[in-house]
Amino acid sequence: MRDFIASYCHKNDNKINPDLFNRTFDRPLVDFAIATCKNLEVLPAIKLVSWEYITDQTKIHTEIDKDLTKDPNIKKNKALERLASTGESVYDLLILHFRVRAKDQEAYVTRKLRIPKLIKGRWYIRGGKKVLPLIQVVDNSTFVKGNILNFKTTLYPIKLYTTKAKLTFIDGEILAVPKFHIDLFKKVTNPFLYYLAQYGIEAFLEMFCVDGIISVVDDILDEDHYMYLKINNGLYLEVHEKGFYAHEFIGKFVGTLYDALMINKNKITLENVYDQDYWLETLSEVFSKKKSVNKGERTLISFRKITDAYTKSRLLLRKFHKKNTATIIRWMMVNYEALLKKDSHDLKNKRMRINEVQAYFFDSYITRNVYSLLNTDNPPFEKYIRLLNAINENTLIRSSHGGGKSSPTSMFRYERYNDFDAIELSRYTLKGPTGINGGKKKTSLKYRDIYPSHLGRYDINICSSSDQGLTGYLCSNLQFNENGYFSDDNSEPDEYDRVIDNLLEKCAEEHYREKRDDYIQLQLSRDSDGFITLQRKLKPTELNELIQKYPWEYGVYYMGDGYHLLPKMDNLDQNGFIQLSKVVPGKQKKEKMKRDSEGFIILEPVVTKMKIQEEKAKRKKK
Repeated sequence: MRDFIASYCHKNDNKINPDLFNRTFDRPLVDFAIATCKNLEVLPAIKLVSWEYITDQTKIHTEIDKDLTKDPNIKKNKALERLASTGESVYDLLILHFRVRAKDQEAYVTRKLRIPKLIKGRWYIRGGKKVLPLIQVVDNSTFVKGNILNFKTTLYPIKLYTTKAKLTFIDGEILAVPKFHIDLFKKVTNPFLYYLAQYGIEAFLEMFCVDGIISVVDDILDEDHYMYLKINNGLYLEVHEKGFYAHEFIGKFVGTLYDALMINKNKITLENVYDQDYWLETLSEVFSKKKSVNKGERTLISFRKITDAYTKSRLLLRKFHKKNTATIIRWMMVNYEALLKKDSHDLKNKRMRINEVQAYFFDSYITRNVYSLLNTDNPPFEKYIRLLNAINENTLIRSSHGGGKSSPTSMFRYERYNDFDAIELSRYTLKGPTGINGGKKKTSLKYRDIYPSHLGRYDINICSSSDQGLTGYLCSNLQFNENGYFSDDNSEPDEYDRVIDNLLEKCAEEHYREKRDDYIQLQLSRDSDGFITLQRKLKPTELNELIQKYPWEYGVYYMGDGYHLLPKMDNLDQNGFIQLSKVVPGKQKKEKMKRDSEGFIILEPVVTKMKIQEEKAKRKKK
């Protein structure tokens, strides 16, 4: 009987996933702390020069029991509980070295930060007691709440949604299209203002792949093939008629851009549209009552800080989409409909995290201080110093507690001395920062329900008696990847960039962008009376100086033997390489280009006029 019980108890040992109890999906807390401090570099005046991480408890003198310093186990970092006196905490020490350079002043600042030390990879000792950080289950990237698409960042979600807008074209046609709104920094505004302020309108149109069908012009140029939205008597939004219907996103783009242009419809001019400072001032008005380029630039710093390095690294997106905050929101907008259809209750779209939760409180504390500095016009040098001085040894320990033992945001459980201590390691919660909050009565029943993807992952036999469905235990045989994702099949929608070029190429006018750019530059060169401003022709010596200083702008490049013409860029592939055309046998024509035996053009060095003159001068000397 005893043999039977022994074999029965161990029959399923190989099905248990030890990585769940070892928490291998989690990253060290110190990595998040360094990433937060590194993110301070969004302020041009601050640079994190270096850091050092001390894990040897004998070198952290503040809380070592001096009577135990000769214990050989201390040198091996074992029996760490003995290092802390009653009521004390065990931690490692992170030393950060910053450089501050602003207002023609420079200073080097060193700050120390206590990092709670993991005991056996699971527990912390805080106040002389063992505490266990809970596993939080959160969304991979986006989730839908109501009709709002939310994107998860370390701090708080980016909220994106659409409303209906009516577009009245000059031919009398009226179309209803969606336009985007973004809820950021507690302000709802047009998301395109951030892009226009950060990139300017030319790069902005190119970023969304619509530069071949959309322009902002000051007159109606081709009413047969293009649709025009009137901003005022001297400004129109031009969009190719067939291109407008080529993809569902184009209508949203036109509606949102038209809304941005109509903000100051009575005062905006063609010069304003193509002036990046104008858009910086317009963005600053969203957050203040006056127009200020400096305020707009500081708003963009806050905008860039939203997406930290860890958020970008864990996203299962192409590198271009997670380059910065702007590219992430672009991905949300171009794939908006597909992201709305994602099932927020499917564990395929969720992941687990632990230390990131504690880092959230620390990051939130630092970010509040950064925003306070950014809200100050022309901040003095001392304010940057005070920002760094706000980081002290206990900052992370205090902030990561989440407001107290009984706080709803506290993500810790104190050790329970019973037979179920091991199972506590698999305890999860849906509550907490950037998770589900709102109290027992305010949380919707759909978040407490059981879904097919929960079977075999959540232990549905065990449920919290006080807050059902939001906390529980994970199954011991749960499978996940190294980043804590429940499924390897968790790719994100990304259809727009795969199809948009081919769709628009079929309807776009050949050389449209070049024609419109030339026209716009011509119009912008006019004076206040409408006459084209003529520029003095440069002397040969002045032209040579400019070519030597900016050779690429004049179509040449410099090598050791002199200046050479840049090759034509019409036949470049997507990787930037020249596409060589092969002549089909039997259809060869007479041409000046030499070809090899396989029919490929033989490229030879281009001899410039300057090179010819140099050769003539050499021959004369001889």
